[in-house]
Amino acid sequence: MAAITSVQRPTFSVPGIRTTISNRLEFVALYLSKPAHIASKPLIRAFATPIRPGKDGNWNSAIGEKIWRVFISTIGITTAPLTIGLALIGSLLDKTADLIKQKSYTHLRGSAPEKQEDDAYRLMTQNACMLWGGLPIPLGGMRPPSDRMDQFAKKICEEDPDILVMQEMAFDPSYSLYQKIKNNYAHFFTRIGPNPPLMESGLFVASKYAILQAGFIPFPKQLGIKRGAFWIETPKAFFFTTHMEFGPAEGKIQERQAQIDLIMKKIDECKKEKPCFLLGDFNLDRSVGEHYQNMQISENFHDPYFKKYPKLDEQSATCTDEITAYTLGNPPPQKKWEMVDYALLARGPHEAFKLDVDLVQMYNNEQPYKALSDHRGLVLRASK
Repeated sequence: MAAITSVQRPTFSVPGIRTTISNRLEFVALYLSKPAHIASKPLIRAFATPIRPGKDGNWNSAIGEKIWRVFISTIGITTAPLTIGLALIGSLLDKTADLIKQKSYTHLRGSAPEKQEDDAYRLMTQNACMLWGGLPIPLGGMRPPSDRMDQFAKKICEEDPDILVMQEMAFDPSYSLYQKIKNNYAHFFTRIGPNPPLMESGLFVASKYAILQAGFIPFPKQLGIKRGAFWIETPKAFFFTTHMEFGPAEGKIQERQAQIDLIMKKIDECKKEKPCFLLGDFNLDRSVGEHYQNMQISENFHDPYFKKYPKLDEQSATCTDEITAYTLGNPPPQKKWEMVDYALLARGPHEAFKLDVDLVQMYNNEQPYKALSDHRGLVLRASK
């Protein structure tokens, strides 16, 4: 594990030659993959969602919708060899970029000047369900990222966090978001944990503050999605974000325990020097008390959200499965809500902060098609 430095100067101001070359290769790869991403949107919608005439983007007549779905499916399937071939070429370019860059993330410079860091922070975490193409349809009940991006960017600008961390942000939509909010932030980190041709970690970070260091902690046994934790060091604090393993099975519970142990190993090192904040989607429901206790969240962290909302209900939930069930035409789930998103401060010598946290509304179960995400955001305010 790399030693923590106390150098109080930004090290991400001017990109080097390796970074410049690798970033350009990544952008070429991104545009080569776009045809496959675009084609997947109507194709997945055609096969995954029920016909609802006049609703949820469907044609007004069932016959018209069926004809459209057959037509678009035929186009998507017949062009698949071309679109998939281009995407695979893009993956080779991504691999080349990773070899040149020798870093497990892509850093992009924003247009905003670096903000002077004080002892008051406004931090936001958001699982965006912005996987590439049409994948958000079956994996979260969401419209494709391009259909939600403008509203999403507007919501972030309204909340105006100093540090923004997100999960389930594929490189394609994360770059679109970067273009829309780059005037608000000095530094961006995306394509964290690269994994071509499969999915990277989906983590995304934007910072108004200068960055001294950054790093990725890969989780073991990751195949389809390269899960992990990402951290940045600013002049006065460390900020971590993660998206842990999903699932209620005993094996998944053990994986999450191993993942939080890896994160804590790094935090235990960092918190001796500066305050450490951890935000993200833990896939750990606070309402399942034994799991929360076994992972020792309350022993290692201040959890102002659980203090403010000790009981799970529709108002306190940070995530819903109702929208996915509706979008796919499935029966309503037995467990409609979960509290799986976290905004924490590590206990230790630099814990003297007043903490408060609020929900950011991203969905309304009465209007599922208009949802911006199946997760609500959390805004953590920390001050001395």
